[in-house]
Amino acid sequence: MVGHSPPKPPGQRRRRNAGQNQWRELPAEGRRGSSPALPGEDWLDSTIAWWKTIWASLMATIWEDADLDGLHRLAQLRDAQHRGDLPVSALGAMQALEDHDGLNPKARRMLQWEIKQSEGRRHAPAGAGSAQAAGGSGGELADARAGMDRGKVRHPTPTA
Repeated sequence: MVGHSPPKPPGQRRRRNAGQNQWRELPAEGRRGSSPALPGEDWLDSTIAWWKTIWASLMATIWEDADLDGLHRLAQLRDAQHRGDLPVSALGAMQALEDHDGLNPKARRMLQWEIKQSEGRRHAPAGAGSAQAAGGSGGELADARAGMDRGKVRHPTPTA
């Protein structure tokens, strides 16, 4: 072949993408300590509860001080959504902020974050098995996915 050099011997080969596929372990117990304060005072109780939840989560162990501004913006968007004041066009911004900070299972997989398990337990990507971890059987989700595969979307019926 013209312009191509012969392959290097195995001991001299270097992978340019070496180290790019390394997962970062997050402690299963989450972040310890109190959450940073939300700026201002006019927050819905649901936003305050969400803020405390995310700061106690395992994702908060990764966040830096520089992430606070984006998390504040996400809190403002969530608060506006719960008040009914959020335009549909802002949903993409919410999704982007959630993805950036690993606040959904897909984002955690993309960021290559995994939960550090105790010895003898299998390592699972962060967010894996969230239906079971939330106390559900996961059956409703599986039923909904099966319906989607057939072109039908079925929503689980709430029980009293």
